Amino acid sequence: MTSLTLLQTVLATAIGVASAMLIVVGLAVSARFRRPGTRVTAAQLEGLDFLFDGEDLVEASDDGRAILGRGPAEGSDLARLTGILRTRFADLGRDPPAEGTQQKRRLLAQDDSDSWLEVEQWGSHTRLRLGGSGAASVDAQSRLVIDALEAELATLRAIGEDSPQLIWRTDPGGQIAWANRAYLDLADQIGEAGTPSWPPATLFGAAAGVDHDALPSLRRFSVTPADKSLRWFDVTTVARGGGLVHFATAADAVVRAEQARRDFVQTLSKTFADLAIGLAIFDRQRRLALFNPALHDLTALPPDFLSARPLLHSFLDRMREARMLPEPKNYRDWRSEIAALEQAATDGTYCQNWDLPNGLTYRVTGRPHPDGAIAFLIEDISAEIALARTFRAELETSQAVLDSLDDAVAVFSGSGTLILSNRAYEQLWGADDDAALADKTVRDQARIWRARCAPTPFWTEAQAMIGNSADRGRREGRAQLLDGRSVQCRVSPLAGAAIMIGFRILSGQAAGNAHGEAAPPLAASA
Repeated sequence: MTSLTLLQTVLATAIGVASAMLIVVGLAVSARFRRPGTRVTAAQLEGLDFLFDGEDLVEASDDGRAILGRGPAEGSDLARLTGILRTRFADLGRDPPAEGTQQKRRLLAQDDSDSWLEVEQWGSHTRLRLGGSGAASVDAQSRLVIDALEAELATLRAIGEDSPQLIWRTDPGGQIAWANRAYLDLADQIGEAGTPSWPPATLFGAAAGVDHDALPSLRRFSVTPADKSLRWFDVTTVARGGGLVHFATAADAVVRAEQARRDFVQTLSKTFADLAIGLAIFDRQRRLALFNPALHDLTALPPDFLSARPLLHSFLDRMREARMLPEPKNYRDWRSEIAALEQAATDGTYCQNWDLPNGLTYRVTGRPHPDGAIAFLIEDISAEIALARTFRAELETSQAVLDSLDDAVAVFSGSGTLILSNRAYEQLWGADDDAALADKTVRDQARIWRARCAPTPFWTEAQAMIGNSADRGRREGRAQLLDGRSVQCRVSPLAGAAIMIGFRILSGQAAGNAHGEAAPPLAASA
């Protein structure tokens, strides 16, 4: 076989393969724009004809691409075309077909022309075809775009005019080039005698001189209309088309709220300043947000350190360095205690007494506050602790004195509750040492007295004296124990409606009748 024949064979094979590939590609393209019962190819699109797959344009006629290119630039392809056509076909986009169904309908124009719009939908595909006399003319296409742009302009103009915000535009020289109705109304109120004028008064002079490198910016300004009521606005400035566009939102409520918050904080600060209890409030980041002068006095921390808003751990570390915290055994335990302190304060359960190395005692209480904050109250209770210790020592001394007496002594309150007794009383009457004093009443004790003595009216009369403010005289008498011993009894009034009852065991002839006769009745003594 010659070289020429071999070359012809190779060329023929290549041409065959290329032809087959073109056929396959053609079938794929035609299948892309085909649905059962409907065949649409790119070559069949003419006039104002569009084919969409979902929101994306997959094919359009030359006139269709031209009109879509002159329309709005925002939104998807289908949304942009719908916005252009809806000015003439208001029903476009209503009643979409159910998923998986087919639909073909024709919409008539609402501008008294003979134009119509054919909408065909199947699956995810949508075909829009505009027809009618003159529908494909350049004037008709331009009219569609102009109508859409005019409708959009009218909408934007209505939004600007009806907006409660003050909106205005300034040129590069700072002069007002446009303003909406809200701005003009306020400018008329501030102007002389309320006379409208153009250009309107510059309400926010500093807003025009903003640094372009800092845009967009948000600043707050105040104006005073004719009624002399100060009004506040938050002004947002953005660059647009070589000039500046400004938006002013009323901020009167925000300013009043901020002022009320400042007044409230000042009131709290003045109140806390007079407290002897140290207050430290830490925010959710555990930084010191608020403190009063008493905190400085109690912790000995310098004011500049407290004003720097230290973290909770730094605050406690500084207190430890100043020896204003209980000294832990080691640093690891100290860190564990700090973590437990913070958690307990968050739960609202922290309350401990700190015995400091300098002899002072602080009561520290942790409480949760809103927004994750916690507050600590530090109170110097050294005097209270010292008083309690002194009182406890006095009680122990008094009890020791009473226990050293041979006479059995018991003291009852005005309500009949046993508040004090000595060891001799417990031995004589065998009272329950484990029972609390508050659980022992004169009625219970009188029952014990009667059970261990011969019958005598002494117990009834002694019981009646307790709580009786009218009968406050001293009484004495005798009682006979079941083992034969005689007991000298006396009832003495004390301060605060309390009553003391004393018992003394008599011996020898002073015991009285040796034959077990009952003791004489209780006698009053002046």
